[in-house]
Amino acid sequence: MENYDVIVIGQGYAGLTAAGLAVDRGLRTATFEARCMGGLILNINELNPVPEGASHSGSELSSDLLMSNMDKGVVSVSEEVSGVERREDGLWLVKTQGEIYAAPNVIVASGARLRKLGIPGSRSACALGIRQQGNDRDARGHPTGTCRAT
Repeated sequence: MENYDVIVIGQGYAGLTAAGLAVDRGLRTATFEARCMGGLILNINELNPVPEGASHSGSELSSDLLMSNMDKGVVSVSEEVSGVERREDGLWLVKTQGEIYAAPNVIVASGARLRKLGIPGSRSACALGIRQQGNDRDARGHPTGTCRAT
């Protein structure tokens, strides 16, 4: 069993940022991502606003964060997390297909995913360059994501 001070589940912008902050504070840190690192920010060609001192494209920003974290000693695990369990002593166990990892602190930064609005007219709106932002649902389960012009 591998032991860390902090385990971050997700390597999108939030997860990579959290991992960088943790390792900067001297904490032994690991990140987990089953798919592609970077999350939805990879889809943004030009960030506005741009984080201070960062690249203007989402893919460059994500790549820069990942490389910086690796240089600082963050361990990047390319496996899907299959379970998270808290022991009686307060230690968290993070399980993957082939391994169990332990840490007193776990950050879940599982992000979001793009999906269709599911409302009348959304198909023609997409043809006009309007895209959905977010993936929230109201109390009745209807999508509440907002649109923006691209």
